[in-house]
Order: sequence, then C-alpha cells, then structure tokens
Amino acid sequence: MFHRADGFVVAPGGFGTLEEAFEVLTAAQIGLHRKPLVFFDVGRFWRALEPFLDHAVAEGVLHRDNRALVQIVDDPGRAVALATPAR
Repeated sequence: MFHRADGFVVAPGGFGTLEEAFEVLTAAQIGLHRKPLVFFDVGRFWRALEPFLDHAVAEGVLHRDNRALVQIVDDPGRAVALATPAR
C-alpha cells in the first residue's frame, strides 16, 4: 500500500485500520519510506492514542524519533496538507 501513496490520512476505525496505520509507521521506522501519516481526529477519536504513545516512549519501548512520526489533527484540510509531501 505505501508504495502507491504519497502520504496517508487515517480515519477512525478498528483493528484493521490500526493494523494498516502501524504497518505504514513500521515501514517508515525501518526506512522503507519517508511518507507522512496523519491520524484525522474526528470527534476526538484518536486522542487516547497520544498518551499511549507517550507512555511507550517513557517505558523505553518506542524511540522518541519514531513517536514523532505520529501526527493527530482534527482539521480535515490540515490533515490532508500534512499528509501531502512537498514536491
């Protein structure tokens, strides 16, 4: 999937959505791509993800640089702009 996209906007969803989003993040983490991924926070759906990721950093299981790969925004235009790399 990440080979065909320029960037990613993740809408609210369940296990499949999380699996695909984290697959893209893992690929970025190991250097397979440098494409942005943004969680589009409709109705504060993704806000609970931020403290979890911060906790993972504090516990030493997630590197701070990789935590920075995750952006969560509630404005659709900003989500698209952040997920669209400059050409």
